[in-house]
Amino acid sequence: NENAKLFALSHVLSEQNHNELVPMAMNREMREKFFYLCIEGEESSKNSKRMEMVERISGQTFVRIRPEGRNILEKLFFLVHYLDLLTVMAGILGGYNPEDVRVLENLKKDLSKN
Repeated sequence: NENAKLFALSHVLSEQNHNELVPMAMNREMREKFFYLCIEGEESSKNSKRMEMVERISGQTFVRIRPEGRNILEKLFFLVHYLDLLTVMAGILGGYNPEDVRVLENLKKDLSKN
């Protein structure tokens, strides 16, 4: 993430099981370097049960966010605002300037030359 200067990955739950569950469960050193955030919605009881099982198997607790709002648009704006503030604070707490995106600026400059 460009604000926090941390890696950010996004998966839907069943795909996450294939890509991340084995490393989370079997590689303690790797597991301790990650923060797991789950954006909850109107998931099925099957997926809620799956999330509980993934937490148990992996030994990792997922921080869960349920977006607030009366409709999908309000919920999306809530998430954009909330997660942007979260990443800005993560950057500050990590000792980084969230506004410093020199790497991206240099990449765009180099791309425009070609």
